[in-house]
Amino acid sequence: MEFEINNIIKDFRCFLNKECNCDSNEFFLLAISGGIDSMVMLDLFHRAQLNYAILHCNFQLRGDESDDDEVFVRHAAQQKGAKLYIRRFETKNYADEHGISIQMAARDLRYNWFYEEARRLNAGAVATAHHKDDAVETFFINLSRGTGIRGLTGIKARTGNIIRPLLFLSRKEISFYAHKENIEWREDSSNASDKYLRNKIRHLIIPEANRVIPGFSDAVFRTIIQLKSTEYLLEKAAADFIGRALRKTGNTTKISIDEIKKVSPADIILFEILQKYGFNYDTT
Repeated sequence: MEFEINNIIKDFRCFLNKECNCDSNEFFLLAISGGIDSMVMLDLFHRAQLNYAILHCNFQLRGDESDDDEVFVRHAAQQKGAKLYIRRFETKNYADEHGISIQMAARDLRYNWFYEEARRLNAGAVATAHHKDDAVETFFINLSRGTGIRGLTGIKARTGNIIRPLLFLSRKEISFYAHKENIEWREDSSNASDKYLRNKIRHLIIPEANRVIPGFSDAVFRTIIQLKSTEYLLEKAAADFIGRALRKTGNTTKISIDEIKKVSPADIILFEILQKYGFNYDTT
C-alpha cells in the first residue's frame, strides 16, 4: 500500500470540508475512546492544525480496563496540548432503568452528552471515528432488520452536528497509518467477542465474503454511495406525496387512499412515510 502522509491529510481536509460540510476554522470536539480509530482521528486533526478539544466517555463496564483507557486518553490530551472533558456513566444502571441493552444505553448516554457539550462549548461539530468498514457493517445490520433504503445508506458523513471524518478510510488503511506513524492506542477487549451482532458480522460474515468474492467490502461501500443518491430522490418523492396526501386533524394523521393510487411505486413511498411513525415491514 502506497503511503503518503501529506496525501492522507489532504484527503482528510477535503472530506471534512465537502462531505462533513465543515469549515477548517471551526472548533471541533473529538470523541476519543483510546482505540486505534479515534487515535488516528486525533492525529489527523492535530497534524491538520485544527482547533479541537477531546471528549472521553468512561462507561465503567470493563473495570480497570475502562479506567486505564481514561488514563491513556488523559495522557494523549496532555501530549497534544488539548483540553479534555471526561464523563463517567453508570451505564448498567441506566440500561436497567430504561429497559434497554447495554449497547443502546451507552449510545444514548454518549450522544446526549456530546450534544450537551457541543452546546455548552459552542462547538461547530462533534467528530466520531467511524470509517468505511463501520459503514459496511451497518449496511448488513440494517439489511437484517428490513429498514428500507434509509438504513442501507449506512453511516452518513454528517448528521446534525455529529460528523464522521474518517469515512474515507478503511480499517486496513487506518491500521497502516497507525503503524507507519507509530501511534499508540488501546485495545478494547469487548471488540474480540462475538456476543454482539456487529462483531459477528465483522469477524465472521464480511471476512468470509471477502474470501469468496475479493473486493466484496469495497463493492458494498460503492453501493452505499450509490444508494445515497437514490435515497435523496425517494425523499423528494415522499415529501411531494406528503404534501398532497397527508391530512392532520388534532392528533390524528390520515393518508388519502386516492392519492396513494396515483403514485408508483406506492408501496416503497408509503413505507418511507410510515417508517417515521414507527412502522416497519413486520408491523401488522
